Amino acid sequence: MVKEKIDLFELAEKNSEYLREQYKQLNDKCSESQKALLNDFSEKLLQGWTLSVNMSDCPLVKWLDTGHYINIYELKDSEANELIDIGGLDSSEKEHAVERSLKKRLKQFYEARKTFDTAFFNGKKFKYTALNIGGIGASRYGPYCIIVERAKTECYSTLAFIKEDSAINYVENQQVMLDRLSHDISDKNCITLLAVIKHKTDIETNPIEKWPVIICNNNDYIEAITTDDILSDHIKCVQITRTFYNSIFNSLKRQFSGQRVSKEKLYRMSFFKHIMSELKKRGIEWEVVNEN
Repeated sequence: MVKEKIDLFELAEKNSEYLREQYKQLNDKCSESQKALLNDFSEKLLQGWTLSVNMSDCPLVKWLDTGHYINIYELKDSEANELIDIGGLDSSEKEHAVERSLKKRLKQFYEARKTFDTAFFNGKKFKYTALNIGGIGASRYGPYCIIVERAKTECYSTLAFIKEDSAINYVENQQVMLDRLSHDISDKNCITLLAVIKHKTDIETNPIEKWPVIICNNNDYIEAITTDDILSDHIKCVQITRTFYNSIFNSLKRQFSGQRVSKEKLYRMSFFKHIMSELKKRGIEWEVVNEN
């Protein structure tokens, strides 16, 4: 049972020796061809890894408008303050209103996410991202995949990688499974070791062009956490799923030709236009990518 606040990033650093030993044991059992393959994977990861965040349009607009990535707690706090400012919420009800909104947003993961975040120092400042070496990321969290500049991540003072999603895989009975977590976490210096240990079989059974999808997809990814500010200036590019883009494009065509467009589509189109305008203003590239 976790009682005292834990330093997540210290935990990641302390696991370095364990990961090196696990990697050595794994490598010692490999044939020469397997070793070469794992080395190729490690090199590709070492040279190309960065962070990505999948999100819907509203959080991305907030990121671009404020200049920095706002996590779920900051987002809901900001939205509550906006309601208070226009008289839509009494300030005395803010705390309860924020919790209700968090529950609605996080759904079945609310209790687990709250348990995990409150177990660590600055847990409510955690910014959740994912390890990425290419591709659209975990698009089930949103059709926009924001790719962070690798050079910027190198300057972050805090950065930890967890083998699986922390809320789904490391919380049980409202407790953090610390024994498991402590061996499934790394700092940025050992991220290649963690990834190889996790994906050895996948590496051997899939072609090189599939490796980016193996690393980060809708069902599986290596979670990355920082408390540093991820500024809009840190964004390398924004990728958009082909399905979402086609939906927006078709809605724009329908509107242009005078056909009826639903309120939901109009809402999405408005955000899309705003996002495209902000990306152009900041010189941030965007591209349409096929889903995994």
